[in-house]
Amino acid sequence: MQRLHNNIKQAQKFKKFRPSYPASLYESIYEYLASGGGAQDTAVDVSCGTVGERSTSPLTSTFGRVIAVDVKKAQADQVRKNGNSSPKQMYFGQSTDLSFLRSGTVDLVTVSQAYHWLDRERFLRQVNDALAPNGVLAVHGYGNLTTDNPDVSAIIFQYYTETLRGYWESERRHVDNEYKHFTLPLSDFTRRAGFRIEKTWPLSGLVGYLSTQTASRVFIEKNGLGELEKIYDNLRDIYNYKGDSNGEPTINITWPTFLLLGRKV
Repeated sequence: MQRLHNNIKQAQKFKKFRPSYPASLYESIYEYLASGGGAQDTAVDVSCGTVGERSTSPLTSTFGRVIAVDVKKAQADQVRKNGNSSPKQMYFGQSTDLSFLRSGTVDLVTVSQAYHWLDRERFLRQVNDALAPNGVLAVHGYGNLTTDNPDVSAIIFQYYTETLRGYWESERRHVDNEYKHFTLPLSDFTRRAGFRIEKTWPLSGLVGYLSTQTASRVFIEKNGLGELEKIYDNLRDIYNYKGDSNGEPTINITWPTFLLLGRKV
């Protein structure tokens, strides 16, 4: 159980157990940008702190200037601290306020796992102003996880839908349906799917990840770790893991990943 508590403590820092987007997703964004004649000079990653360096650092290998924006300075600081690549410029302020950007100077704006939280009308207006001709807005995220073990997937599903009922914000429904209700009011709007995030984690790592969910954090603050401890015990039973010297069993986890693209012409 101490292993579980250690992993939950680490996971709460939003670093160790967070999904990382596949390279194929970024390749798809760059291909879309290039197909419309867009440049690769300046990119802005909005709400970078929601997934830390996992959404910002991939941009630094392609763009000459990357601006990471987040509402919280502490979240954006994590982008600078983590990973081998640091953004070349950081801006700390309201994620929906892009007024500091000069009109027509940005080639790519990305929003990772945060679009449903934004004041979308205001945000889209400012994005349209900031984008250069042929510039692109890319909105992406990941849905609910599944595993390669149906019994484990059923336990996670019950936790999401039953235990955490009433703890999710209403905006969570957009993640549950993988942003299918969203469109982007830009030219050449397209929705791309088929991307997958894949991880292999120990059982305690999976439970550690569950503790990072927004509703989980609220639930834990109110009720403690008892429910997650029960899940861990159930997973141990499924794999007949008694804490022996053979090491903790691992499980393969998959998140469906979605991408919305639009272009300013």
